[in-house]
Amino acid sequence: MGLLDWLFGKQGTSSEERRAPQSQDELWSISENGNPMMTYRNRRITVFAGNDGWKFCVAKITADNDPYFSEVYASEAAAKYEALAWMNGSPSLHQSFQEQRRENRASKWEECILATETLANDLQAALADHSLNVTALRKIEAKIAPNVKRFSWQITQYYRDGVSDELIHKAEGLEKRFQALALVVDTRIAEAKSRPRKKT
Repeated sequence: MGLLDWLFGKQGTSSEERRAPQSQDELWSISENGNPMMTYRNRRITVFAGNDGWKFCVAKITADNDPYFSEVYASEAAAKYEALAWMNGSPSLHQSFQEQRRENRASKWEECILATETLANDLQAALADHSLNVTALRKIEAKIAPNVKRFSWQITQYYRDGVSDELIHKAEGLEKRFQALALVVDTRIAEAKSRPRKKT
């Protein structure tokens, strides 16, 4: 049994059999450019430094016009492991820098969605007061307008950054809610302007 089977498992092997017969480093050689490389399943895997981290490339042994380049990992060892995991369709053990950033952005987006929901509730409560004058309504309008504009592009970004489906659904509902609030405020402002001023 080879190290690749030991790393990723092989159907029908016992736990006693799943022992590495050689170190992982023995499977890697050095390319003409000085990078760790391996030939596996008729593909050439190369690990190299780049973008302040380590990436791997998988290409056909012969000329390949469309090689696969990975995202960036923190260490050479992580990139080597992920290269073999990718080849074997095995679970990833290391987050790439891009995955870490997406996870951080997703967390911030989720906080933003919940804060926006609170704002929508507050604005709706404020509009329950039908005695508001134009000045007060303009202040509410100023808080609604930016949210109407930003949802059009932010929801697309939520999908890219892996925000949960539940919160994306909530955000889509909030987009419609802010659009409705904007219409209410426009109507209320028009009505307030049309009312005759009280004589002093």
